[in-house]
Amino acid sequence: MALLEHYIRKTRLRTQVMPALMINGDIEGQYNLYVGWEDSERHVVYRTKAKIEVEGEASDVDDPEADDDMEEQVIVHQTPTVEALSDTDVVILPVSANSVGDALAKGEWWQSSEHGRKNG
Repeated sequence: MALLEHYIRKTRLRTQVMPALMINGDIEGQYNLYVGWEDSERHVVYRTKAKIEVEGEASDVDDPEADDDMEEQVIVHQTPTVEALSDTDVVILPVSANSVGDALAKGEWWQSSEHGRKNG
């Protein structure tokens, strides 16, 4: 439950997405929401103090005479993305479908047949 609350806050679902979705739905008569997943990386470099080695083992004591070490780390952030879509940005094909599920079922047939393939 805590992870869900974190994602709701991170995507600004309550403050930005839902008000825009409600306005779009009231005006256009249709509610469209895009949900995706976003990955981003950061390359971080930071200095660390060199540690004194005692009998070949590293200790917790900093070596005042040694130069600082540079350490690199790649930090990956993953988060959901949520956007309210305008009615003009959404098309459901084939147009003869009665619902999105029906369009997906018909789309599987369409892609597997010769009609759905482009020559080239």
